[in-house]
Amino acid sequence: MSQHIVSYIQIFALILCLILVLEAHAVSEICKICTCKSPVNVNCENHQLSSVPQPIPMNVKYLHFRNNMIDKIDRGVFHNLTSLQIVDLSLNMVENIDHGIFHSLTSLRMLDLSRNIVVNIGRGIFHNLTRLQILYLHQNKISHIEKGSFSGLVNLKELYLYLNNISHIEKGVFHGLPSLKGLDLRINRVEKIDRGTFHNLTSLQILDLRKNRVKKIDRVMLHNLTSLQMLYLHQNKISHIEKGSFQGLPSLKELYLTNNKIDKIDRRIFHNLTTLQRLSLDHNKIKKIERGIFQNLTSLWMLSLNHNKIKKIDRGIFQDLTNLQRLYIHRNVISIIGEASFQGLSRLHIL
Repeated sequence: MSQHIVSYIQIFALILCLILVLEAHAVSEICKICTCKSPVNVNCENHQLSSVPQPIPMNVKYLHFRNNMIDKIDRGVFHNLTSLQIVDLSLNMVENIDHGIFHSLTSLRMLDLSRNIVVNIGRGIFHNLTRLQILYLHQNKISHIEKGSFSGLVNLKELYLYLNNISHIEKGVFHGLPSLKGLDLRINRVEKIDRGTFHNLTSLQILDLRKNRVKKIDRVMLHNLTSLQMLYLHQNKISHIEKGSFQGLPSLKELYLTNNKIDKIDRRIFHNLTTLQRLSLDHNKIKKIERGIFQNLTSLWMLSLNHNKIKKIDRGIFQDLTNLQRLYIHRNVISIIGEASFQGLSRLHIL
């Protein structure tokens, strides 16, 4: 019996030695090509690599491949790298991401695939990345994101998709992202957003849709974004905002609608935005400000209406804005200012 135990111990010791030898070999091989700040931190930036060098040490935590010529990530290159926390593949020539490439990276917290030529994000690509917190996909050529592509990224907090070719965002694309706080979709070609697209993003605090082609804000597009604090909609083609579009945004602090085609604002469009602090409506075609439009905006301290077509400031328009400190209304065609039009603005510093 004791002889068997000794044999098992010897076999285990041999296996352990073999693993250590292979690991040392992997470290020495990759460090001939790249810079190894430590056995767990491998920097292969700016090396004109056409592929991910192999073998990679199994205990590595940080891999940097920024600014190379990598055009394909072979399946298996990241196999069993369960300690890996950061992978930077930005500024390469990656076009396709095959299923299963990242499946072993159960400890991954940050993945950077920005500045490549990725065209499509397929369902299941990021499956199993349950600890991922930050995902960079900006400055690619992404035109289509399949439903459920990000499903399972339960700890993802920041998702960057700006500077792509996205024109249509389908319902279900952002399903399964309960922890998402920041979503950056600026500078795309977004024209259509399906109803219910953002409904599950109850932790979202920042939504950036600036510099797209959105024409209309409907009443359910932003429904259920109860944690949203900043909403960037400027430099679109918005001409119509439906009644109730901003209802259900109890945490909203900043709303930017600058550089659109808005000519009329419904009297109750901003109703119940009691936490709103900044409202920018510059560079639109607004002709008239309805009485009561700013009712209940008790936290607002900055209101900008520059570069519109406002002709008249009626009495009492701003009377509910008791915390307003900055009011910008230059570059309009104002010819009539009613008596006591600015009454109640006791905290106003800039006009």
